[in-house]
Amino acid sequence: MKMTKYLGMAFAIATLAACSNEDELNSAWQNDPTAVKVNATVGNGIFTRSNPLGADEAAQKAFNNGDAITISANEQAAVTYTFDGTSWTPETNKYLKWEDNAMDFTAYYPTATGVSATAFTLPTDQTSSDKITTADYMTFSGSLGKPSGNGQLTMEMERKTARVIVKIEKFNDEFTSVPTVADVKIKSGAANYTASAASGAVAEITPFVQNLNADAAQVGTTYTALVIPTDANTNESFITMNVNSTASVVKGIPAMEAGKSYTYNMTIGKDGLVVGEVIVSEWLTGVIEGGEAVAKSAYSWYDNTATTLNLSTPDALAELSKIVSGDAAALAAIGATSAQSFAGKTITLENNIDLTGVAFSPIGDKDHPFKGIFEGNGNMVSGLNIDITNTAYVYCGFFGRTNNAIIRNLSVSGSVKVTGNQGSIGGIVGDASGGTILNCSFNGTVTGASCTGGIVGYANAADLFVTIQGCYSNATVKATGSYGSAGGLVGNCYGASPKYVGINACYSAGSIEGTYVGGLVGTLGDGTLSAKVCYTTAAVKGTNAGAAFGNLGGYGVTCTNVYFINSTVTEAKASGTVNGDCTSVTATFLQNTGVTAMNNACVTYSLPYTFEVSTTDSNVPLVIVKK
Repeated sequence: MKMTKYLGMAFAIATLAACSNEDELNSAWQNDPTAVKVNATVGNGIFTRSNPLGADEAAQKAFNNGDAITISANEQAAVTYTFDGTSWTPETNKYLKWEDNAMDFTAYYPTATGVSATAFTLPTDQTSSDKITTADYMTFSGSLGKPSGNGQLTMEMERKTARVIVKIEKFNDEFTSVPTVADVKIKSGAANYTASAASGAVAEITPFVQNLNADAAQVGTTYTALVIPTDANTNESFITMNVNSTASVVKGIPAMEAGKSYTYNMTIGKDGLVVGEVIVSEWLTGVIEGGEAVAKSAYSWYDNTATTLNLSTPDALAELSKIVSGDAAALAAIGATSAQSFAGKTITLENNIDLTGVAFSPIGDKDHPFKGIFEGNGNMVSGLNIDITNTAYVYCGFFGRTNNAIIRNLSVSGSVKVTGNQGSIGGIVGDASGGTILNCSFNGTVTGASCTGGIVGYANAADLFVTIQGCYSNATVKATGSYGSAGGLVGNCYGASPKYVGINACYSAGSIEGTYVGGLVGTLGDGTLSAKVCYTTAAVKGTNAGAAFGNLGGYGVTCTNVYFINSTVTEAKASGTVNGDCTSVTATFLQNTGVTAMNNACVTYSLPYTFEVSTTDSNVPLVIVKK
C-alpha cells in the first residue's frame, strides 16, 4: 500500500500586523492570542525538519539555530518563521491572520532563494550536515480549519526527496590491502522541481561520507545523498567512484519514490562494482509522536480488543473504510472474517488529514453501515474527492451510511459527486439511520440525483431519532434527478411518530438546486421535523423551492427561532406546513435583534452554543461557538 511520508509541524495562526518599530511588533505578536506561534519542543513530538545523517530517528529530530520555514494563507503574503535556538519568530512587521474558519495554506522548507511550494533546485554539494539538510525539500498544501481558542494548527509537511545510502559491504579478495576509494558521486534523476513536478537534467551529487577510518574508506563506510525521485533511467550512470585511481561505475538510475530510503550494499572489486542487497525502507515512517519516530504499517492502528482507536494518516482513514465495508484484503490484514461496524467503539481523529490524491471510499455502505462513534477532535479532513457513476441506489459522503452512530467535532471539505441513479448523498453522511451528528461542518460541493444535502443526504428517523446539532454547511448542493431533493443541511427527512429528525443550532450558506429545494431541508417524506435556533442564507433554485424548506409532506415542520435571508424566494417553504417561527429577515436584523433571540433560545432549550456576529463572510452573518 502507498504510504506517503509526512513530518508534523504545529502552528497557531493569527493576525497580520504592522507596527512602528520592532519592539512594538514583538510585543503585539507575543501578546496576541491568535498570532502565529510555533511550538518547537522536541519532547512534545513537534517536528520541523530532518537531519538526514542522524544515527537513529531520534537524532533526526533536532532543531538547528537559523532554521526557517515559509508559510502563506489564502491571498496573504508569505511569512517566514525562524528558529533562534529557543523559539520561532516571524519576520519583522508580518504575521498571518485568520480570514475564515478554514483557509488554504501552503508551506515549504527550506526557506532559500529560488525555493517555493512548487519549485526547488537540488543542491549538488551535500558534503556536510548543513549542506545535505538544505536538500531536504518538504511542502504542504491544503485547507485547514481554525483551531479553537489559542490552539495549534497542525501542518504535515511532505518529503519530496528520496534518500540514497551507498554502503561498502565488502572488498574482494584480489586486493592485498584496503584500496583507496575517492571521488564518489551519486546521480539524481532530476535536478529540479518545477510546478511541483520533477524536471531538468540528471544532477550529480557529491554525498556526505560517514564511518571513515582516518579519512580512508573501509567496510561500513557510507555515502548519503538526497535525490529527486524519477522513473528509471537506464542510460545514465548512477554511482561512480575511483578505486585505486581506476574509474568504476554502477549504471542505470533506478526508479524511486519520495519519502523512501534506499540502501545499496556495495562490493568493490578490481573488475568493478557489484550491488548486492538493496534495502528499501520508509524514511522516517509515519507521524512523529512523543519524541520518537514510530513506524506505522498498514492497519497498525487497528486493535480488535480496544474500545478507542486513533487515526492520524490518510491511509488509516482509507483503511477504516475498507474494514467497515468488509473488503476481503482488509479483513485478512486484521484477522477478521466479517465487516466491522465499530459498534461500541470510538474512532478518534488525532490531527487534520489531507485526502488529496488518496483513493478514498465512503465509510459504510448499504449493507455495512458504520455504527460507532467518530470523534473528529475539532480536526479537518480536506481534499475529499468522491466521484461515482452508479446504476443502483448508492450511499455516498465522507460516511456512506451510518446506523445509530455519533459523528462529532469534524470538519470536511471537498467534493462528493454521484452521477447516475438515485442515492443518498451528503457532505458528512449519505444516509443517517438514527444517531447524532454534532458540531460538524462541510465546505465544498455535493451532487447527486435524489436525496442530496450539505450535511446529510437522507436522515431516517423511522426507528431511531436523528439529531443534527451545532452543524453548518457552506456548499454548492445540487440534486439532478427529476424528483431530486436538495437541502443546505439535509436533502430528505423521514420520521415515524414518536421518532423525528431534530435540527438544532445550525446554519447553511451557499447555493442549493434541485426539484424540491430548501435552504435547510429539501423534503420531509413523512413524520415530523423539528428545527430550533437555525438560519440560512443559501440561494435556492428549483421547481418547488422554499427559502428554508422545500416539500413538507408528513406533518410539517415545527420551528423555533428559525430565520432565512433570501432575495429571490420570500416563502419559508415550497409546500406543506410550517408550525411556529420561521421568519424572513435581513443580515442586519440577524446580527442585532436576531442574535440575541437565538442565544436566549439556546439557553431555554439547553443548547450548549452561542451565536456570534461574523464580519469575514457576507453570506455568514453569524457563526456558531460551542460553549
